[in-house]
Amino acid sequence: MSFKLDIEKFADKAIKDSEEVMRGAIFEVFRSVIIQSPVGDSSLWQSEYKPKNYVGGRFRNNWNTEIGMPDLSANRSPDKGGAQAINDLMIGVAGFGIGDTIYLSNNVPYARRLEEGSSTQRPSGWIKNTVKGFNRDIEEKARKLKK
Repeated sequence: MSFKLDIEKFADKAIKDSEEVMRGAIFEVFRSVIIQSPVGDSSLWQSEYKPKNYVGGRFRNNWNTEIGMPDLSANRSPDKGGAQAINDLMIGVAGFGIGDTIYLSNNVPYARRLEEGSSTQRPSGWIKNTVKGFNRDIEEKARKLKK
């Protein structure tokens, strides 16, 4: 094998390894945001108005994962487990490659208020603090890959 082919093979492996590390870290951080998303529980509401047949989980299930530009839709049905959001995450991360920009967005009207601490279930800044762990996750994935 020529030196040029050796370098190309090394570069291809480095790119694939980098993508694997990034996909794993992105998945864990985005999944954590989805899973930590507060789910409406009318028994915790301070308001006396509690709608009949209320189902929580609209915020959690409306996280969108998209490559290239954010998906600003917010039309999924409530789901306390966030199944569609997690499925969307798996599809989005699988398509991620080095050089891509991947977005996690939630466009329900009260999303910002939840990040600012309007829910008793999560402190103010919980999304920002989860994302701060991103570098730690990348470093951990890279260490595992070296083994």
